[in-house]
Amino acid sequence: MRIIFPLDKQGGAAWAQSRGLIPQSGDWDHPARWVTREKLPKPPLPSAPSRPMRDRLASLISFEAGVSEARKEKLLQWMEEKNLPLSHLSGVDRIRLYEGSHEGRPGGAHVVGTYIHGNIHLWQEAGGPDLMHEIGHSIHLTKGLLPTSTLERLTKAYENATKNDEGFPSQYAKKNEKEFVAECYAVYMQFRDNLERRNPEMGAILATVMEDLDRASAT
Repeated sequence: MRIIFPLDKQGGAAWAQSRGLIPQSGDWDHPARWVTREKLPKPPLPSAPSRPMRDRLASLISFEAGVSEARKEKLLQWMEEKNLPLSHLSGVDRIRLYEGSHEGRPGGAHVVGTYIHGNIHLWQEAGGPDLMHEIGHSIHLTKGLLPTSTLERLTKAYENATKNDEGFPSQYAKKNEKEFVAECYAVYMQFRDNLERRNPEMGAILATVMEDLDRASAT
């Protein structure tokens, strides 16, 4: 609220300043009238920047007793550093962190991560690259997420790599088409130039995958 003093009770600038008043005109030499300063509300504190990918990923992660919150935070920070797009989580329903190893389960102790029908499971040794690999599985295997034409190109790229025995980003990628696609995706998201040099065909296809995912998330 602003109070305007009657003209017959107003003095000069010294009189106004002694009372904490300011010129209505903004000009101390030609004030028109002296008025009180408006009490403006304090500006709201800036809100935290929007981080939709991080928020979504955090909401997907759960963990069994014994797993520290720090492990979850480490995964979140790693994914942020790699600029994982939000659309790449479309095929993930849950990410579960486990304290122990995969020993005693199919595949044995050397398995650090699995993807099964929308659910990613990560054991103690798993880190950011392993999560990226499992997200690659979710993109490739979630029905309807990628167009048939893109899936056919991925199959053809695996067949070409197998036929020519080249273009594999790792030895594990030679296991089957699923692991080939997941490994290529993980490398592409971390070291794009390396994959494009090693396997230009997969580099081009994964660029199309990025576009497919963005387009699907916009609809």
